[in-house]
Amino acid sequence: VDSAAPDRIIPDMLLDPSPEFRRDAVARLIVAGEKSLKDKDADAAKATFKKALSGATDDDQVKTLAKQLKEMKEEVDLQKHFGFLTGWRFIGPFDNVGLKGFETVYPPEEKLDFAAKYEGQKGEVAWDKTATDHEYGIVNVAKQIAPYKGAAMYLTSEFHSPTARSVEFRLGTPNAWKIWVNGKQLFGRDEYHRGMALDQYRVRGEVKAGANTILLKLCQNEQTEDWAQRYEFQLRVADLSGIGLPSRPAQATSQK
Repeated sequence: VDSAAPDRIIPDMLLDPSPEFRRDAVARLIVAGEKSLKDKDADAAKATFKKALSGATDDDQVKTLAKQLKEMKEEVDLQKHFGFLTGWRFIGPFDNVGLKGFETVYPPEEKLDFAAKYEGQKGEVAWDKTATDHEYGIVNVAKQIAPYKGAAMYLTSEFHSPTARSVEFRLGTPNAWKIWVNGKQLFGRDEYHRGMALDQYRVRGEVKAGANTILLKLCQNEQTEDWAQRYEFQLRVADLSGIGLPSRPAQATSQK
């Protein structure tokens, strides 16, 4: 039995499709980086931590690595690392009083027309824009409208992919939701206030090369308890193993 095999093989599984093998590889690199720090080799430690971060998808490991790198004055962009979508157009509120809005088909589900105005819950509504600077991509919908109880909102963003491929749309929200990609509904969940976590919901879908339109419907109920006031979400795009896929718009080419 080659007892040294794990130490030799596992570190090379940093980008393995298996999250379990990848986690082991990241863990070993974290230990190696910490050893370099103890040996006062800051350059080696930084290089090792950066290498480990490139394959890290578990939040606890990412936080450990980000903390180490930030203490070494190395910038860490968690939005890009996880593949969060941060720029959104939104419209609403539409009526969700009595929870009727989840199944009601409001105009944005039929057509995305950013110049259009519609009759909403409290009068005329029009499309607006928002962006989040939260490092975990959290968009606070409650800040965009008032009042926000018994409301249904639509939010849309674009994901740019260099190739057609299978991906996972990973959503965290305490609210009821539906998601469409390029006009096709992928999934939905009519459930409220069961907490919010990174990668809480994982929905597999297909993207085409170029721009892909993502539409999210987010519903808030009428509960008045303090713990039922959150109206927010985070959405990221990842490969099937969880590695973040940042949106990459095509670069303009100069004409000769």
